[in-house]
Amino acid sequence: MILNPVQAGIETHRGSTDVLRCFVDTHAHFHPCFDATEFLNAAIKNAARLAHAPPCLLLADSPCFDSIDAIYEGLKHDDAPFGIVEETPDCARIESLGRPKGYLIRGRQIRTKERLEVLAYGGDYDISNGLPLDETLEVVSETAKLVILPWGFGKWWWPRKHLIKRIIERQAAFGNKYAALAMGESGCRPDAFGEPSDFSDSVKLKRLPGSDPLPMKSEVHRVASVGTSVELEIDRGLDESVEDQILVVVSRDHSETLGEHLTVPEFIRQQISLRIPWLRR
Repeated sequence: MILNPVQAGIETHRGSTDVLRCFVDTHAHFHPCFDATEFLNAAIKNAARLAHAPPCLLLADSPCFDSIDAIYEGLKHDDAPFGIVEETPDCARIESLGRPKGYLIRGRQIRTKERLEVLAYGGDYDISNGLPLDETLEVVSETAKLVILPWGFGKWWWPRKHLIKRIIERQAAFGNKYAALAMGESGCRPDAFGEPSDFSDSVKLKRLPGSDPLPMKSEVHRVASVGTSVELEIDRGLDESVEDQILVVVSRDHSETLGEHLTVPEFIRQQISLRIPWLRR
């Protein structure tokens, strides 16, 4: 049974268990320049188009910014058709007219000493930017339910490429050196660039897709344009939180990338606009 995207993300009920099918964007951002209503509208429409399912956005925040709080505040100032209802301290439900429309899960984007990014979701950790990659992965992997090493333009080249390769080889050799570690497939990477060789080498590492919208107003429509569809049972009787149950399934189950990467002209325009402020829209 495929969910009607205008209905709840709950497909069926089995006692205390809800069967949830959703479209997960594993690398989402809500930037201060985004309009909250536009952002949620885009997420719902893109998820419905790609997977006929509600969106579940894994929001990678910097230490000084909270996406869920910012979306909540933005909706208060709009005549918005949406509301945000807290499920847990790190998970909120998108609602419209009393019906659930999707989930928002709070996470962290951590910048390492080598200027690489690590995304961490779930768990309880206190970590600052600027630590070496190995140390960052050690700290977040102790408690995080999902850790992602996302692709970034220029970030996986030259000296840093060898660092990524070493992490992949270590993970393959020891099986689970860093718990729940996955490689991040970014919607910003044009298909014409070809697949990074590191992805081919990481056969034992899960690859998780995400949109990774950049901090420009025009990027608000890219949220949930890339992701994966998952189905899971949410047991309300467990001590484990809703977001932890979602993250465990995302980190464990096979995922197929759904959505479109940027074309080369779109990518070039995006990168130029990012670097020249007056070109941003």
